Amino acid sequence: MRRFVPFAVLLSTIAFAQTTVASAQGPQIPDVMAARAYAMGGAYRSLGLGTEALDGNPASIGIYKRYLIELSGAWDPRNPFGFGSVSVMDSVTSPLSAGITYHLVSLGSGETQRTAHINTGAFSIPFGPTLSIGLSMRHVLMTGAQNANAVTGDAGVVLNFGGLVFGFSGHNLIDIRNPEFQRFYALSVGWTSPVFSLAADVRGDFNGPTPVFAVSAGGEYVLGNFLPIRAGYAWDQFRRARLVTGGLGLMIDNAEIDFGYQHELGGSSSRLLALTLRIQVQ
Repeated sequence: MRRFVPFAVLLSTIAFAQTTVASAQGPQIPDVMAARAYAMGGAYRSLGLGTEALDGNPASIGIYKRYLIELSGAWDPRNPFGFGSVSVMDSVTSPLSAGITYHLVSLGSGETQRTAHINTGAFSIPFGPTLSIGLSMRHVLMTGAQNANAVTGDAGVVLNFGGLVFGFSGHNLIDIRNPEFQRFYALSVGWTSPVFSLAADVRGDFNGPTPVFAVSAGGEYVLGNFLPIRAGYAWDQFRRARLVTGGLGLMIDNAEIDFGYQHELGGSSSRLLALTLRIQVQ
């Protein structure tokens, strides 16, 4: 028995280590974001700064009044993950703000490889100067190791007190029985000024026996009215990792180019690069 106990402890330790390594994974479909959002640690759902609001909290689409066209992409050279996106958003034409976005996502390799075509349409309705409610519908066509041809959607609400915004959103509210699109919820808060922004998000998944959370925070400072500097941090139980992020932008008239970098500490050692081109008409 004395010899068996250390042996059992050793086996348990090895099994735990193997489980931890097996569970480590790189970026997944919920991690599809614009470069600005990556640079700020993934804390973006309350800000409504770009078309990432269509996938984040649809209620935030109408916070700023403008037309937006965006092209985005990201690539992780250490993990098989990459995507390209095109998005259009209009919050000027009528009180009903709306937008559409398309993502082509590829992730995994060999037997785990899958490709997803994700089309999302979203809108936001204001109820006075403070409250806005948003809804989105998303069609998912996935092939490979996971297959899907289904429709799901999100819903959200934001409270806008000038530069201070609070948000709550539910995602993938229609169950399509695909592990890549499980239901989760997010609480978010953000504060913006002409030169400085701060944001924090908490994401929770309650599908399993134990809740899983991800917490992210980030900030942006606009230097000389043309050079945004961004940084952030995230603690992600979904990926069993901590993420340090940063990025820069370049604002020229009504156009902006954003670069984001995400450095994963532990987990899959992800090194993700993201680029977004934004054209804005106010």
